Amino acid sequence: MNTKTIKMSKAEAAKKVEAYRAALARRSDDEYEQALTVYEALEQGLTVIDVGAAIREGGFDDKMRPKLAIARADRKQVRFQWASHVDTAILDTRADTTSSATDWWRGSTSIAYMVESVPTATA
Repeated sequence: MNTKTIKMSKAEAAKKVEAYRAALARRSDDEYEQALTVYEALEQGLTVIDVGAAIREGGFDDKMRPKLAIARADRKQVRFQWASHVDTAILDTRADTTSSATDWWRGSTSIAYMVESVPTATA
């Protein structure tokens, strides 16, 4: 599988880093913090994998479950479900996945992108 990566120049990523840091200085926001992590990686020249694309390209089984799931290394299991009202899949990576489907988002550790620790090759 040729994994799709997110590409951005270091200069453009640096502008995004500055903007997200400024926004986070005004108020705390988990999504902004996650985005900042990705833009910081891009600014450093690291490869960022588009995990959503990787999961889609990995294919689905006969029950329409993805063949690929991504979670933190300390998780033994990931709960998967399709959102009922939108065309969105939920990969619940919380340690306790016994809570009801209606509160899947409370305290979840969502993974938008996985950042490699290996710098991209420069031409």
